[in-house]
Amino acid sequence: MAKTMSKDRDDVLYSFHTDCPAPSAADIIEWTKRFPQYAEDIRAHAAIARDWTAQADVDVEIDEVTLQRAHSRALNIIYRSAEADSGVPSQAVGFFELLTRAGTRISGIATEIGIARAVVADLFNGWMRPPVGGRLSRAVMHALRIDQAAFDREVLFALANPRMGEAKASGPPQVLQRSYREIVESSGMSAERIHYWLEED
Repeated sequence: MAKTMSKDRDDVLYSFHTDCPAPSAADIIEWTKRFPQYAEDIRAHAAIARDWTAQADVDVEIDEVTLQRAHSRALNIIYRSAEADSGVPSQAVGFFELLTRAGTRISGIATEIGIARAVVADLFNGWMRPPVGGRLSRAVMHALRIDQAAFDREVLFALANPRMGEAKASGPPQVLQRSYREIVESSGMSAERIHYWLEED
């Protein structure tokens, strides 16, 4: 059954890529309505496709800051499409506001669920590209007392409005967005904890 679902998902994403090589907000809305079970994958795929298109349309070398800004703009489009798709205004307020409402801190959540503080911080700062690992998603939802839909909105909101990293002598502050796996593997946790957080139950 799981293999069939995976194949169906792959077929949908392949068709989406073929039909919409440079997806617009309207394309994203249409496809997420047709395949709501794969909405998160479609939106993530659209962000990557738009980045590829932005890079392919120019012949000059683009610096990292420019690429990150283009990525942020693409995520804003996807975020707006998610709002339109739901038919109601988004309720995203930002992970840090939710922390305040829950009366906790990043370090508190990290300690409670047994994960490196940097992993939670990267998620909240908008530095973690989706999809977010299922175990981390559920743990954060429980800690902040939000449901899956609210969590997905906050992830998109954080990605579209990332907190800036530290400034370097050679240039302005950097925003380095990495995958969930990359962040967990470089977190400094033990091999056992890394395996636990990367394993899906």
